[in-house]
Formats: sequence, structure tokens, C-alpha cells
Amino acid sequence: MALHLKLKEERKRNHWTQSMLAEQVGVSREMIGRWERQEVMPTVSSCKRICKVLNITVDYLIRDDIDTKDNQVKYTTLGKSILDLVD
Repeated sequence: MALHLKLKEERKRNHWTQSMLAEQVGVSREMIGRWERQEVMPTVSSCKRICKVLNITVDYLIRDDIDTKDNQVKYTTLGKSILDLVD
């Protein structure tokens, strides 16, 4: 799932409007809309603020191969389990 879709999904999961997210991230409502419509990409610093506000990782936000937050948790847990087996 692409960044713009994840951004919109996570905003809606939190029951936030574009204006509410914009205020938390420190950008305009119009900028949130442009990101969600994939007209422009957020900067790295904006991505960091988005992730902090939405309580998601940058890895989840920017990687297309992680389609949902639930799958991100599964992948992270699986990775930790594999590392525990190796230790």
C-alpha cells in the first residue's frame, strides 16, 4: 500500500479530519490533502512528524510492501521471534 493511502487510512483510523492532522503535524490542511492525493510527497522531516503523531513507524509509512499496520505488527513480531531463536 502506498504512502498516500496509508496516511489517509491512519488519519481515518484516528477519527481525524485533515485539519486536525495538519495541526498536529504542523502543516496546512491543503498540504495533507495534497499528500493524500499523491500530488506531492512529504519531506523526511514531515514523515517523521506524521509518524510520531499517528504512532506508526517511518518504515511502515514509506514501504509499499507493508500493506496494513496490522501486518507491520505481525512482521515485527515474527522478526523478533526469529532473532530470539538465533540467540
